Amino acid sequence: MSGGTAKSVKEDIARATGYARRFMAVKALRAGASAFEGYASSTTIMGRAKFELEVLMMDMLRELELVQDIKAKIKGPFKYARGTEAKFALALSALAMHLEAQERKKLETQVQERLGRIANAFDKARESLREKNLPSARRILNTVCEQNPAEPNIYTNAAKLLAEAGLHPDVLSFAEKAMEINPKDAQAFALAVEAAKQIGELPKAETLLREALKNFGAHPKTYVSLARVLYQMGRWDQAYDAARAAYDRDNSLAEAREIVELTEKRVMG
Repeated sequence: MSGGTAKSVKEDIARATGYARRFMAVKALRAGASAFEGYASSTTIMGRAKFELEVLMMDMLRELELVQDIKAKIKGPFKYARGTEAKFALALSALAMHLEAQERKKLETQVQERLGRIANAFDKARESLREKNLPSARRILNTVCEQNPAEPNIYTNAAKLLAEAGLHPDVLSFAEKAMEINPKDAQAFALAVEAAKQIGELPKAETLLREALKNFGAHPKTYVSLARVLYQMGRWDQAYDAARAAYDRDNSLAEAREIVELTEKRVMG
């Protein structure tokens, strides 16, 4: 036994018809090609089953012709003649490949256009910042980020741009959105921590640093940053613990050693 069976060909016809009715041209063509190929290569389909399949395949072709992407390419009804099933299967496969390539090219063009619009928006935001037009810069960055939330690092890049301009309250809001989208965005965490410190939100900076320790591991420099914040807040015992954790992990960190020395007398008495 070789080739398709009546059952497998019917299944391919059903799939092709279903895809066609959902206007999924490429999948419809591939399933249709499989149906014709299975029919052409079969050594078991004969008699009544063969007649039934021929009727079903013609019905399938009529469904395919209703799909605009398919009809537009063939510029008229499919020209199928009995006995050419194998060649017709190849023709359907070739058309599927052609449509898929067109769709891929279309998507690539759309991506490039979208990236161009994003780059243009950031350029305009930079220009507004240079002109000290802060409301315009905020509006542009808010709009481009809200329109492209799935673009990798877009909120982080906006936060970085604002940080360079010294707009720390705005930095914090963009960086927090970036962390919401990607909790593993280390740059967003760093920008948020620095912004919180710059605007005097030390409890916020502490919370962010402790979250960073959970997300990125017990990095010595993160402990140093936490120790510095806790020291500024006058929480000597916790500052000592954080600085000690940093120094134990990397005894080359001069700032960790300094905070340990500054807090040790207060803690130990």
